[in-house]
Amino acid sequence: MFNIFNILFQGKKIGSGAFGVVFKADAIGIVDKDTTTTVAVKMIKPNSDISCYRGLASELKIMIHLGRHLNVVSLLGAYTGNIKKSNII
Repeated sequence: MFNIFNILFQGKKIGSGAFGVVFKADAIGIVDKDTTTTVAVKMIKPNSDISCYRGLASELKIMIHLGRHLNVVSLLGAYTGNIKKSNII
């Protein structure tokens, strides 16, 4: 496991799509302070082109506007600090 911003990646791939890969992880303090929450982390595949980044950005915008819904996975956060290095978490 490695730690990025209180996300402990378990290394278990749970899915993939056209432009992203989804991993199971534990997020510490993302919902309640000092509480660990199991989350799905979607990341862009390595060596992806700009259309993949636009696709993920579009997906994030939709999820932000949708908000919480009983039948949809909730967006808890997004990290785009390394977007210039082709890395969105």
